[in-house]
Amino acid sequence: MGGLRNGMKEVEREIEFFRTSQRAAANSSSSSSNGAVVTANGGSPNQGKSDGDRYLPVMKEFSAKTAVRLAELEDLFVDMKARVREPNNNSHTL
Repeated sequence: MGGLRNGMKEVEREIEFFRTSQRAAANSSSSSSNGAVVTANGGSPNQGKSDGDRYLPVMKEFSAKTAVRLAELEDLFVDMKARVREPNNNSHTL
């Protein structure tokens, strides 16, 4: 269970890294002389959304769903351990 929790922490750190790097890129964009915002690659700030980069939205959804599943799994694991440790456990009740 510890390995799964550590893996989820790594995923969350990765998401945060990409989120902050995306903000930094948006903040470093410059304005053209007519007041329109231009990004470092010469495109508009909303252009990245149409490029098909779905990493952050997909990983955020994955992380949220996985956190719920991991909590459910941990509950089942604790329940299983309690049943195994019972002094009068019957193997057929598991």
